[in-house]
Amino acid sequence: MRALFRRTLVLAAGLVVAATAVLPATSAGAASRRCDARVSSAKQLRRAVNHRPQGAVICLSGTIRLRSQIEPKHRQVFLGRARVRAASPRLDEGFDLDKASGVVIKHLDIAGFQLRAIRCGRKSVIKRNHIHHNRRNGIGGGNCAGVLIERNEIDRNGHRGHLGSGSGGVKLAGDSDGTRVVRNFVHHNIGNGLWWDVDARDALAARNTIIANTRKGINYETGGGPAVFRYNVIKRNNLEFHRDSAGILVTSSRNVRIVHNVFGRNRNAGVKVDDAAGRGFRLANITVRKNDMHGDDVRCEDGQNVDCQR
Repeated sequence: MRALFRRTLVLAAGLVVAATAVLPATSAGAASRRCDARVSSAKQLRRAVNHRPQGAVICLSGTIRLRSQIEPKHRQVFLGRARVRAASPRLDEGFDLDKASGVVIKHLDIAGFQLRAIRCGRKSVIKRNHIHHNRRNGIGGGNCAGVLIERNEIDRNGHRGHLGSGSGGVKLAGDSDGTRVVRNFVHHNIGNGLWWDVDARDALAARNTIIANTRKGINYETGGGPAVFRYNVIKRNNLEFHRDSAGILVTSSRNVRIVHNVFGRNRNAGVKVDDAAGRGFRLANITVRKNDMHGDDVRCEDGQNVDCQR
């Protein structure tokens, strides 16, 4: 009986030590969610951006109507269950991160801008937002190296007037190496769902659901790679039956892997790989394997080490 009592005391002491050991992590988590400023209007938001330092956490609430775009400082964080809207139909962008790095935008509903909701910046994190009804694209820009786009709903962006030049859900161009686009729901955009252009290297799209976009589900154009598109669900894209569109289109690129995706009812083809002579790269090191095509075609032009299978 005494031995049992002693073992009970030892066990209780161990539980107390374990509980104490996790307290710093819990406190740190709470501290990471602090708000350095709470805002519910455009004026308050602009004041917080200007007067708070780099890395400040700015919490938004209500409906915020912007008359000019927000230009954050490095590593500032914007979060909250708030709606961000353009007060004027001529306002180009909601958040312009081009001159800042490491900016975080989470849990916002952003809509109604002439060009896009968010112009990405280096190492920005865009997570768990609803980005919709922006006239050119939802997220885009040419200074997007290291960006993480995760768990957003990106829908109903784009306009026929921008088709072929930037219309769609996401367009990453220029300096866009090391981009990660994972676990997003990208649907019903006019144009392409996800679009990498102008030699974007080290690109990843994984575990996204990409459906009912009017042109390509994923477009990887004139890229040197490596680019990996895996574990995505890509269905019912190319609603307008555009002759150069498909579920995934790879054009004049190299070092691309398309594996373990689920396709179906993409008009024209599930996967199309072609060489647009005179621009980009010659096709090389393209792998299309182990995808569930559900009847969609795989169409690949010849190139160096181009391995395309259904």
